[in-house]
Amino acid sequence: MLGNTGKTVLLKCLLGLHNYDKGEIIFDKINYKNISDKEKIGLKSKIGTVFQGSALFDSMNIEGNVMLPLKMFNNYSNNEMLDIVNQVLKRVNLENVNKKYNKILSQLRYTGIEIGMASKRDMGIK
Repeated sequence: MLGNTGKTVLLKCLLGLHNYDKGEIIFDKINYKNISDKEKIGLKSKIGTVFQGSALFDSMNIEGNVMLPLKMFNNYSNNEMLDIVNQVLKRVNLENVNKKYNKILSQLRYTGIEIGMASKRDMGIK
């Protein structure tokens, strides 16, 4: 990937963290500028986010970190969320770390968890 080409700015625009006044963003065949705020929220739910610096909470164990967005944005039962957590961790080769705390993990493993959290959409999990 080339540096300084606007990748981060584009993602910030899609996530609503940055406004733009020129050009178009077309995502999933939808012109982002021409949709309502409600439609933008639905579109954002299709986008997984991985932060450049680690964005896991030190005060929560791995399971809690992966479960947090599920609790915030869905109505899953605790068992359904636990199944999703286990699927995500298995996908990034971090099985059986649910109850461990972030402090003990390397930066590479942090990134794996974040990628797993973001990629749950690819697994058909909403």
